[in-house]
Amino acid sequence: MNEHHIETPAIRKATLYGYGWKKEWDYKHLWYSDTVKRILKDDVYIGTVRRGTTKRNKINSNKIVRVAPEDQFVHEGLIPFIIDKTEFEAVNAMFIKRVENGVRAKGNAIYKYTGLLKCGECGKNLVTIGSVSKSGRKLFYVCTTYNKYGKAYCSRHILSHDDIDSIIFEQLEALYQSGLLKMDNLDKSLEERQQSNKDTGKVIERLQTSIHAKKGEIKNYSKQLAKELITEELFLEMTKEASVELGKMERRLIEAESFQEIRDNEKEKVASALDILKEIIDKKELTHADLVMLIDKIVVYERKSKGLDIEVCGIHHF
Repeated sequence: MNEHHIETPAIRKATLYGYGWKKEWDYKHLWYSDTVKRILKDDVYIGTVRRGTTKRNKINSNKIVRVAPEDQFVHEGLIPFIIDKTEFEAVNAMFIKRVENGVRAKGNAIYKYTGLLKCGECGKNLVTIGSVSKSGRKLFYVCTTYNKYGKAYCSRHILSHDDIDSIIFEQLEALYQSGLLKMDNLDKSLEERQQSNKDTGKVIERLQTSIHAKKGEIKNYSKQLAKELITEELFLEMTKEASVELGKMERRLIEAESFQEIRDNEKEKVASALDILKEIIDKKELTHADLVMLIDKIVVYERKSKGLDIEVCGIHHF
């Protein structure tokens, strides 16, 4: 962004409001990694507004503390988004996995399998090494322990970019075919689903009518009590019983509506996942973002005189 002279938040704020940085700050025009990281982690850019993110420990205290995300008031889709939600989630999954997988690339390039390859013996990451030959430079991965301390502590577990690509693409092809099969099954059961949706719709309609009637019944008990047609003891007993029945019906209504929504969205979700897979398979190229989105880790085992065994863990199914 510095190369393309993109406006920084400080410059933008100054343009709009007349302030945005300390006067003595000479680098207001430069982008910093922390600024970019903050933007990539802020869900306001996908249309989410958060309230109650900070609080005071005491009424008269000047100390402000952060409120846990689960205790904040979150309004999704409240404002127009400028970053696609799928891309936002994929990027943040990369942040999480970099921490979980112990990625310490610092200023160096992050290769596509960085942090995803694990040694099956010592559990350490596999690191990238380069090899130059007449055919050009090739990238390989070796066990961190072997690379640092030698073969006395662990074996090499060496494998190339191309080898891993072949294995991952085989897994993706199989996953794609299983997704196509699931789509066929969804199409074949479409008529049954439509009938089932009609039945669910009738259940929802009956529950809504019953809930409305039960609320009217409770309201009528209040009128009878006000006119002294029933005692307060009888009123409490009748309203308690009616409220229990009302709660059961409302829970059944929520379950029925959720079931209908899940059935309606299932095919759309499978189709969307298939589109993503098809795009990756067609372009014949995997990026680090693709891999982080699709798999959890790749464990490499070295069997004596039998070569390498590679286990792809947590590949995401439909």
